[in-house]
Amino acid sequence: MRKQLIRFLILASLICLALTVTAYADEATVTGNEVNMRSGPGTNYEVIDCLEKGATVTVNDCSNYYWYNVTYNGKTGFMASGYLKINPAPIVEQVTESAAQNGYINAMYVRFRSGPGTDYSVLGEYKTGTKLTITGSSNGWTQVNINGKDGYVYSSYVSVEEPAAVAQPIQEQAAAVQQPVQEQPVQQPAYQVAAQSERTGTISGNYVRFRTGPGTNYTIITSYNSGTPLTMKGSSGSWYQVVINGTEGFVFSQYVKLDAVQQAPAAVAVEQQAQPAEGTTAATPVAAPEITGYIRGNSVRFRAGASTNTQIIAEYNSGTALKVTGHSGAWTKCVINGKEGFVYSDYVTENKPAVSSEGSDTGKQIAAFALQYLGYPYLWAGSSPETGFDCSGFVWYVYKQFGYTIQRVACNQANEGVHVDHANIQPGDILCFYSGDNYIGHSGIYIGNGQFIHSSTETTGVIISDLNTDAYEARRVA
Repeated sequence: MRKQLIRFLILASLICLALTVTAYADEATVTGNEVNMRSGPGTNYEVIDCLEKGATVTVNDCSNYYWYNVTYNGKTGFMASGYLKINPAPIVEQVTESAAQNGYINAMYVRFRSGPGTDYSVLGEYKTGTKLTITGSSNGWTQVNINGKDGYVYSSYVSVEEPAAVAQPIQEQAAAVQQPVQEQPVQQPAYQVAAQSERTGTISGNYVRFRTGPGTNYTIITSYNSGTPLTMKGSSGSWYQVVINGTEGFVFSQYVKLDAVQQAPAAVAVEQQAQPAEGTTAATPVAAPEITGYIRGNSVRFRAGASTNTQIIAEYNSGTALKVTGHSGAWTKCVINGKEGFVYSDYVTENKPAVSSEGSDTGKQIAAFALQYLGYPYLWAGSSPETGFDCSGFVWYVYKQFGYTIQRVACNQANEGVHVDHANIQPGDILCFYSGDNYIGHSGIYIGNGQFIHSSTETTGVIISDLNTDAYEARRVA
């Protein structure tokens, strides 16, 4: 009896000890719209909640790669890992309550974030002079409280002294208006805008900056939220020139969702082709042998005539096959999908996209296999030809066909295999691209010749792009 009592006490002690051990817990942000939380790890389990994009959940266990055990608003269930982004735990240097001090925002349109980094959600935007309480710091970010809410502001935009423009008496401000100080104009870098046929669209994202020029060094006019209508008129690098509410400015292209291009009926296209643009002389197309060619570049315009003033019939991406039938000045007359039109000659090549001859046989086979999916649709969380692919789903699927089991999410793919220096990348290598600070947000497969294949956007689907950035991690698995 006594032995049984001792065993019972030991067992009870062990249970109590287990209950006091801190379980794995981390925070993650929901990255999709209306994502289901289920009672078990699979789509065959009951839906117990539906979470919106941006919601924060507590991850209790992630040993099942595809389904994480999470808690949200007191409910515990399972969510697909592809719709969750683990938030890195911030290392915060706290200050004592007595040492906490008041401070101020010292710039315009300063973002107030949920964590110490640009990949954290934006809680709001504040202007010069906004009061705050400094409560800590973390790796270049200041932990603050604004209007009763805790968050982070980049330290350069926080000062303990009230900005002069705010502290200045009203009378002095009036005097300054009457006697303005002669200042040297700020020299902005020159830029060129490629004019394009107008297309409508909307802002995709919240607190998106609308700037006076194509770069973050240009003045912020204002910011807009998702769904704001706009008209795109041109492009400059990775920026779109747009008109919003009658004002012209620039928005980073990643935050613009363009409406689908309306294709003109064939009869209209013929009529347009027959009529030269006003003030120009129609050039007679020079006959050429019918040869097979390919589009070189993405979102290349296929026009009704040999001029940028003529109607856009459609847009095509790199690798699209065409039949060359003639030339007119700097334009190539061709047939694509049974329709006749013109493509600017710089975007036409006789060479079909192909894998470089360099690298291992397996790597070249992987890259060549990936090429067959050019033009397949983009689908968020998609990972098969039947449904379409997102970026990491495409990479995951291609590698799976060669017997490699790699992780499903782009940021995790950046840890697969071994690191490869940029100077030594070969066909078949996985390229994982940084989308801000240290966050990996996109992936693709290198095919050689300075190009990679990837599932890019809903507009383009799977395309080939030039590798014109150094902001990526290269990994070799095969």
